[in-house]
Amino acid sequence: MEVGLAVYGASQILIRLNKLTTDPENPNSFLVLSFQAQQAQRIKEIQELLLGLLEEKEGQRQGIPGPSPSTRSADDINKDVDKWLHNYDVEANALRNHKTLSQEAEPDRQLLNPGKAMMLYTFFFARESYNRARKILAERRKLESHPGWEDSFLELNQETRIKKDRRNAYLERLWMGIFGGLALIGPMILMSLRPDLVTGLATASMATVIFVLVLTVLGTGLAGKDVLAATAAYAAVLVLPIVAMVTTKDTPEYVPIDPGFKPLPKYGHLSELDPGFAIAKDAIDQLLDQWWQPSVSLEDFRKLWQANQIAPEGCPVEGEHVLTETQQIPMRDGALVEIKTYAAKEKKPGSALVMRLHGGGWVVGGHCTEHAENLVIAGRTNSVVVSVDYRMAPEFRFPYASKANAASLGADSEKIILIGGSAGGNLAAVVSLLARDEGISGIVSQILCFPATCHPKFLPTDKYEIGSPKQNYNASVVNAVRLEWFVDHYMPEPTPDWRFSCLLAPSLKELPPALVLVAGFDVLRDEGIAYAERLKEEGVETELHTYKGVPHCFWMLSTHPKTVDYYERIVKYIDRFTG
Repeated sequence: MEVGLAVYGASQILIRLNKLTTDPENPNSFLVLSFQAQQAQRIKEIQELLLGLLEEKEGQRQGIPGPSPSTRSADDINKDVDKWLHNYDVEANALRNHKTLSQEAEPDRQLLNPGKAMMLYTFFFARESYNRARKILAERRKLESHPGWEDSFLELNQETRIKKDRRNAYLERLWMGIFGGLALIGPMILMSLRPDLVTGLATASMATVIFVLVLTVLGTGLAGKDVLAATAAYAAVLVLPIVAMVTTKDTPEYVPIDPGFKPLPKYGHLSELDPGFAIAKDAIDQLLDQWWQPSVSLEDFRKLWQANQIAPEGCPVEGEHVLTETQQIPMRDGALVEIKTYAAKEKKPGSALVMRLHGGGWVVGGHCTEHAENLVIAGRTNSVVVSVDYRMAPEFRFPYASKANAASLGADSEKIILIGGSAGGNLAAVVSLLARDEGISGIVSQILCFPATCHPKFLPTDKYEIGSPKQNYNASVVNAVRLEWFVDHYMPEPTPDWRFSCLLAPSLKELPPALVLVAGFDVLRDEGIAYAERLKEEGVETELHTYKGVPHCFWMLSTHPKTVDYYERIVKYIDRFTG
């Protein structure tokens, strides 16, 4: 019984509400008032045209040029005035007769529908136009019999014009204030999510804030298009790092090409192509050339590097010989980073923790980059591999990756081995330095494969033989301009900071033992060798192995004898520290 009464009561309320909103006979219904508001808007537009004509006519009488470059006769102006006066009267009569309006465009009788939603919107936001039109109509009727109605009409609307201009100026400054607020708050939110962009975004946003707020305070109005232009420019600053395209420089900037360059005496011979690689070189170059195209977005470029590393012969199988697991771990800044663990199915006690920092130029890559290498290490040594999927540039620029990866050394292990290839080799070397300086114990070794050890702009060629950037400027896989593309994404403003250029660190003493592996036909070859030489000079136990005539990350040649040797050296080196 109670349910039936409730349903009946609700239905009666809905029926009355529907009648209130759609009754064309009710002058106070939303339907009628919304159409009146729409009609008032049309009257306002005609009124603006009429005022413009009368001002043009008045200006002509006083010898003031009109808005049009062509001179119109008074008769032409009067004809237009008469036409719009007639239209004005037609619309005004229609406004006074709300029944005619409501009957012309009555919506369907459903309680809720899109037409009614638009009607309510119009009613609430255009009601002011309706009230102004009613006032103008009332004043107009008083002027109809007055012989100087044109002057009176202009005078009547002068106050309205002034109020309108003031309102527009206020709204303009208000909008600029809103845009300024967004320019200030937006980067603050982004800074908390993407701390690497602090400098660039803060600079851009503060410039926008100052620009907009100064104009707001001074009252120097901006046109709408100027506000939109400023906002669009600001948005472009925010979006640019996300929609970056893969566009390299035409020629290396930091180490210019030297047509007269001759191989240097100590390591120049290492660039002579290996016969096995020479057969595959053209195919490798053609494939990668397709990836490095200006039409490729950064997002798509990253996808191209998501395939698992090519497994060597006899590689342990994931799920069969090696068990893997992914999980999220917190960094010192509170951010969560994904790690992937690789552990042998038959794990022995006392295993070491091998911390993998993947390669990819600080911009691309992930667990997949050295997936096969991680399987080999976990399956053939007494160790557990932990691959860190650190956040990359350009979203997280220098020095975020090195600091974050140093923070991840919270693992409870006294046998930590850092390993990384290419950019990962750079991070492994830098993390070793940071751990030493911060007193983090437990790192027993570092394995640096094809490492980037110095920004190409600051290579210490006066101290070490570093000729590979010029000799191998057009090398396979990573050439000079591609290297600079990666470097510029990670460190847009070059500085000789040792947290990037570990070769320039004040001291390398008391670092853990190192295994350094370099490729002969690699633009990074000589800086890797230089780092190994300096480690030895400062008393760090270091093994250096060079692979003549093969390119950066040559493990892609999975069956090549040098790839087999590469894996064997890593396994044997880790065995030294795992017992």
